[in-house]
Amino acid sequence: MKDIVPAGIQKRYKADMYDAYNILRRMAYLCVILGFLGMFSLILGALDEKDPNPIYAQIFFIFFIIFFPTLIFIILGSRFYYYGRYHEKYGRTPGERYIGIKTVDFKTGEKLSFRRAGLRAIFPPGYMVTFFNKDKRALNDYIFSTRVIDVKKTTDSNG
Repeated sequence: MKDIVPAGIQKRYKADMYDAYNILRRMAYLCVILGFLGMFSLILGALDEKDPNPIYAQIFFIFFIIFFPTLIFIILGSRFYYYGRYHEKYGRTPGERYIGIKTVDFKTGEKLSFRRAGLRAIFPPGYMVTFFNKDKRALNDYIFSTRVIDVKKTTDSNG
């Protein structure tokens, strides 16, 4: 039997920031290209004084109506895939491995499935709940029946 030690909010937050950096680092080029497209259309629209409704303003409008929501979808999809893939294959993300924590099923202690880990990742964590319970479980832990444990402090009580 294992003596399970829940991970604190600081370790969870550090692991989330490490993983968020890994996700966004891979998406930086897409963000830069879309940002330049939007700024380019805005600058060209400001330079055109003759036409009250220049094509550049339409490009800027299309950028915010089509590309911005697409970017949000890509970010959430990347987060879903990143967390789902690492939890399915290795049982934890690189950030969790670096910090020394692990997200497991609350009842069985098993690793999470791809779908469950991915859905848990795109749901806001609700860290404030961790201050009011002894298991230090966040809101998404309650919704998806998971817990985050401190691997370094969790020991096997059988010896």
